[in-house]
Amino acid sequence: MENKIKLNRNLQRRIGLMVLIAAVVIFYMRYCEQEVQPQERRNEANSRPQSPVAKTVAMAPPVKRVEREVREPKKELPNEATLKSLRSGAKLNLAMIYTAQKSFFSDFKRYSTDLIYVGWAPNVARMNFKLGFLHQLRPKNLIMSEGTTEDPSRMDSDEYLQTPFNDSGDRYHYSKAAESISLFDYEKFCRQRCTANADGFEVLVVLPLGDSGRVDVWSITDKKELRQLWDGVAQKAIEN
Repeated sequence: MENKIKLNRNLQRRIGLMVLIAAVVIFYMRYCEQEVQPQERRNEANSRPQSPVAKTVAMAPPVKRVEREVREPKKELPNEATLKSLRSGAKLNLAMIYTAQKSFFSDFKRYSTDLIYVGWAPNVARMNFKLGFLHQLRPKNLIMSEGTTEDPSRMDSDEYLQTPFNDSGDRYHYSKAAESISLFDYEKFCRQRCTANADGFEVLVVLPLGDSGRVDVWSITDKKELRQLWDGVAQKAIEN
């Protein structure tokens, strides 16, 4: 009887083991089937014939972005004739100031930083330069004549902006290059402080050389010393 019971137990164990092995095999087969199906789909898709358009797109080389180099146009100096004309205009206006100041001195025995009162006015409506004093002369007694009082603060070409130019209907204005200039940026070139006093005066003019970004610097004094202080072409100071 005991032997029979042992045989039944062994048989049950074997059956249980076989069932477990069968379950593991079934699970493994299903897992492998899930892995194989996506690969088969990919292979099937790759084996399908491509349309001409698809082939063209696939074979086309990658598009490279072409980056355009942005270059600013080179700003060149004016030609010789234009350069000569620009410089002549600036020097002419300095000479006109010298004459006006000498006339004023003969009447009042001193000079003035009021360019309007001394009688100077630009000779052209479109001013290609910026010109004037940098420091005011404040005498004890200002001059009054025909209801007009001397004003030492009217000391540069800015005073004429938008005022009528002769009877032409035009108004004084700067060229684009001259408009942005500040005379005080060039104060280092002054030898007599670019002002006036009882005994002398010094007037500065800054002349843009076209749209090149370069400038000439000139001055004139009561001694009629017309000097070029900076050469915009050679980009160097001039020793006088």
